[in-house]
Amino acid sequence: MPDEAARGAAKVESYRCSNTDCNALERFPRYGDVWALLQSRRGRSGEWANCFSMLCRAVGGRVRWVWNAEDYVWTEVYSEQQRRWIHVDACEEAWDNPRLYSEGWGKNMSYCIAFSIDGATDVTRRYVRNAASHGIERNRCPEEVLMFITNEIKRMRRESMLKDERKRLLIEDEREERELRGFVVHALAAEIGKMLPTGRNEGDRNGGGEEIKVPEQAARRSGAQAWREARGENGGDDTGRDRPSREGH
Repeated sequence: MPDEAARGAAKVESYRCSNTDCNALERFPRYGDVWALLQSRRGRSGEWANCFSMLCRAVGGRVRWVWNAEDYVWTEVYSEQQRRWIHVDACEEAWDNPRLYSEGWGKNMSYCIAFSIDGATDVTRRYVRNAASHGIERNRCPEEVLMFITNEIKRMRRESMLKDERKRLLIEDEREERELRGFVVHALAAEIGKMLPTGRNEGDRNGGGEEIKVPEQAARRSGAQAWREARGENGGDDTGRDRPSREGH
């Protein structure tokens, strides 16, 4: 409908009630406009991530919207104190827990791309620490093409910025790249540690030799349990209680 399109609804889903006595048809516009979402108060992860990201920006926060190729989205906010991007999932009430999806939900992922006003970044290594266990083949395009595209988006978004601002963002990019590479090194060290005769996992130790405690990951909380199981996001835990669903009906 024209009014739905005007409010950013790229598509409209239709659902019919399974109760044969009702058989009512329900329209579910997938609004992209945040103001329309605040009025409708209906959506899935994408809509909630849009609203949360907007609210973060409204109070002065720097925000990235993270798209996952396997049908999920979430938010990252930048911490000036920690000088890094932090994972936030408003639907799951999760803060700084990037291993939640792969190690908690049991979700296998290929691409996780973060988009912001400053550009685009492939952050898959933050969310898929062990590609052998939780990764999916990345075959949508060659890796060098993906890198070119994300770099081109950054260039376009930053070309009108002042030189000092571009330099600051470049330093942030380099710091994040070191962080992402560190995740790969940590995962390789963990796998090598499992092969040691002592069985000691060297990958879960810091530079001082102290063991790093990895928090236990939880299965998905949002959505009905049958729906989570159908998507393979229940983490193999059938004891979790259902929460009120934020999914469209």
